[in-house]
Amino acid sequence: MKTIFCRESKITKNKAYCLQLTTAKPNYFGFLKMSFNLLYNDYFFKLRFSFFGDVFDLNTYWNRKVDHAGFIFMITIFGCCFHFNIYDYRHWNYEKNCWMVY
Repeated sequence: MKTIFCRESKITKNKAYCLQLTTAKPNYFGFLKMSFNLLYNDYFFKLRFSFFGDVFDLNTYWNRKVDHAGFIFMITIFGCCFHFNIYDYRHWNYEKNCWMVY
């Protein structure tokens, strides 16, 4: 995978965003894959739709209570991928069920 553009920046004290454009040789295996989860484990929602692998692939989710929790949106068309991510760069303490304090 070759990165064409990558931009990462801090938004607030604990949040940041990442915008990335990449290219890769398309993978045409797999005809149709779909999945949708709502309020499932560590996710508020998770949506995945894939048609012929990298011909068209949409993947988006919003996770919580995990390291670097946040919103992710990825779309791939013929091997060109647009990836946008807003995330919390703190780590989750699974024992205390809260964000770690350093």
